[in-house]
Amino acid sequence: MHLHKTLIALIGILVLPLQASALSTSYIESYEATSPDAPFYAIDMIDGSLWAVGGEYVRAELDTDGSLVAQSYSSSSTLAYTGVAGLSDGYLLADTAGYVTRMNDGLLHSLSSAALRDVEAYSDERIYVVGDDGYAGVSTDGGDSWSQVGMGFWSISPIDLNAVHVGADNVWAVGDDGYIVQEEEGIFSLADTSAEVDLYGVAFDDSAQVGWVVGEGGMMLSTVDAGETWEQVTDEEITADLYGVLLVDESIYVFGEDFLAVSTDDGTTWDVTDLRGSSWVLDGELAYTLYDAVADESSGQVWFAGSTTTGPLVISNDIEQPSAPGNIVITSGTPTDDTTPSFSWVDATDNSGAIDHYEVAFDSGDAVSIGDEAAYTTTEALGEGDHTISVWAVDAAGNMSEAATKNFTIQGGEDSEEVTEDASSEEEVVEEEPEISEEEELAVKSADPGTLIKLPCAGSTDVNDPCRAVYYYADDGKRHAFPNSKVFFTWYENFDDVVIVESDFMSSLMLGSNVTYHPGTKMVKFQSWNTVYTVSAGGVLRAVASEEMAIDLYGDDWNTQIDDISDAFFSNYSFGDDLVGSDDYDVEEHRASVSSIDDDIAARD
Repeated sequence: MHLHKTLIALIGILVLPLQASALSTSYIESYEATSPDAPFYAIDMIDGSLWAVGGEYVRAELDTDGSLVAQSYSSSSTLAYTGVAGLSDGYLLADTAGYVTRMNDGLLHSLSSAALRDVEAYSDERIYVVGDDGYAGVSTDGGDSWSQVGMGFWSISPIDLNAVHVGADNVWAVGDDGYIVQEEEGIFSLADTSAEVDLYGVAFDDSAQVGWVVGEGGMMLSTVDAGETWEQVTDEEITADLYGVLLVDESIYVFGEDFLAVSTDDGTTWDVTDLRGSSWVLDGELAYTLYDAVADESSGQVWFAGSTTTGPLVISNDIEQPSAPGNIVITSGTPTDDTTPSFSWVDATDNSGAIDHYEVAFDSGDAVSIGDEAAYTTTEALGEGDHTISVWAVDAAGNMSEAATKNFTIQGGEDSEEVTEDASSEEEVVEEEPEISEEEELAVKSADPGTLIKLPCAGSTDVNDPCRAVYYYADDGKRHAFPNSKVFFTWYENFDDVVIVESDFMSSLMLGSNVTYHPGTKMVKFQSWNTVYTVSAGGVLRAVASEEMAIDLYGDDWNTQIDDISDAFFSNYSFGDDLVGSDDYDVEEHRASVSSIDDDIAARD
């Protein structure tokens, strides 16, 4: 496992990314301190905790929610920790006095008379450190001993090196005056670039092919051929001094002085966040600078370390889902004869402090966004019978809550027009018998578990009429809806076995969870992001890593074997481990893993 700051693979198939993640443009204050008032220059994740270090030898341990566990600092304002690198049994610190300190046993090495600027560990043994005056050092024994890496391209005025990246088979460093250097056979060689400004950050993906360098005045350089060639990336919105770059899934984060931006299209476009206008800023006039970042590979959460005018700062992207809306109420009561009823609910809550909007769906229909009001009136008339409303809360980062649901019943009116009596006539007024549809004549009073059931439709009805909904009557005594026909036809070839039941029987059955895709029949993806999944029993989804893997599983026409799932049905599914290889998923074995929907429902427990 890599112990350096997480730099997850950026290369993938455009149609089928390695692992897509929702773009989060909402950031939450994790930690802000006023003592000491020096910046955090570096951050790393070590044994599930965050360690941020910086000026005045400040060293802070934080929980992943940003709360402070422990902090220490020196009274010296002239010295600073500039780098931190995690090991399995502790961590290393680099500082401006030229020292590297191993914190598990206090071992101290004086490596340079000049300041050190960055330290990175690829493993417990292999560690690199860089600093001023062209210093670069390497340890291959976990910091017990160090040797200096040679520089073959300068002799009179060494350039300050500001950052280092350590990969499995590559080591890169960047410095002042546009210097990008790569280690080759124990010596740093100069890369050919057009940059002439100071460079402060470097990152490569795990393939070692894709790399990014950032620096002064919005300078961004990228390579897709392991550094053989570098191209300048320009964007008119990016002019700030950039101190760091981080690759996470398909996202590229760049950050620096008063600046944070993310791209999910290889740097073609950037989503720039005005942190001064964000909810976490205590004072909109505060200046802020971000120097370093670290990501949690499993969750996609990213933490940025830096400072405001008043002290060190850690912020993180918002990946926490809001709470579910509470206590849905139908204002006209239930059952009701109002075919366009109104609903209200208790506002959901979110760690960012506000809900961006709610989404509402009826029965198995698609969800619609209704704004941030905790109330909704149906715009289209609902038919007689049982219904379910589902409500989700969505925050500014796009995180969606679990669904809140309420079952309700709409009653029909009188079967015929009101009969009136004419006082001047003794002729009896005869009520006309209502026309009975064929389905109503076929309706039975009950059905057995394991049966497909639906309500009878009275004559010609709209395709969205509740009478057209088909349910699976399961062994658990509940009726489980099919979200759409695509799901239905992974279980059945046609509707021949559907039993028409009377409304009294249907209303006596509690609604259960929605039916999910039959394992092994299709790959699926959600509408708002591009990750493609296989389906296992119980609605467990596992991400497919590449086009090659998809071909191995579903053949050359794999891209015709993918169904879109509405985001409204996100909570119907759970997520298992990503597929590492095609051997991780046997299509036929998973297809045969359940013999009925009851088996699939049982697999969810």
